[in-house]
Amino acid sequence: MALTITSKWDSSSASSRLVTVESSGHWYDAEGRSAHVIIGKNGKERNTTVADARKMGLLPSVTSVQSILEKPQLTAWKISTAVESALTLPKEENET
Repeated sequence: MALTITSKWDSSSASSRLVTVESSGHWYDAEGRSAHVIIGKNGKERNTTVADARKMGLLPSVTSVQSILEKPQLTAWKISTAVESALTLPKEENET
């Protein structure tokens, strides 16, 4: 699973997200064989999704699991940056 940060928020689009989560990833069966792609209903290869992995009993890659773990330095930087931005950005007109 990966996060993608988009460059601009589009409030007119309901599907627009500032941060999106990719639903595909690297998956393995219980024997350790990769299952990164599967054959879809149309007969063509496609990336394995979380839903596919659940149905097939697949396991996420080690790096996928490790990416979920907290990273204290990164968390501290994100909080610090957010607070600094909130304190230093100029207010918009009619903003309280």
